Parts: sequence; structure tokens; C-alpha cells
Amino acid sequence: YKRKDVERLLGDVEYWRGTARVRAAVETLEEAGKRYDDAADKRPRHADDAAKRAAWVRRVAKDLAAGPDGIVSTNH
Repeated sequence: YKRKDVERLLGDVEYWRGTARVRAAVETLEEAGKRYDDAADKRPRHADDAAKRAAWVRRVAKDLAAGPDGIVSTNH
């Protein structure tokens, strides 16, 4: 009985580790969006889609933050 309970608790640990990785990915995408904004402000010579990419990574970050149920968690 105790072994099964420990196994289930270890499953919880892995779940929360996965959740932490997704949160880190969201933060990374948000930072990328800021960098694309900075690039767009400088009107780069060779990359003309910085503003489009900024919007795209923000959408991806928002979708990741919302999770499979489409609800953004406020518990970070």
C-alpha cells in the first residue's frame, strides 16, 4: 500500500517538473517576443518579419500558458 502511494507521489513530482518546464518555455517565448519588438523598432535590414514573429511567439506563449483546457493559470 505504501509503495503504491509513494509511486503516485512520484508521479505528482514528475507532473510538477513538467509544469515548471512549460512555464520556463513561456518565459523564454515572452523574452523572444520582446527581442522581436526591439528588432522591429530598429527596422532591420535583412529581417522584415520581426513584428509578425513577436505576435506569433506571444500567441504560442499564451496557448502554452493556457494548457490543454485553454485556461490560463494564475498560480505561478
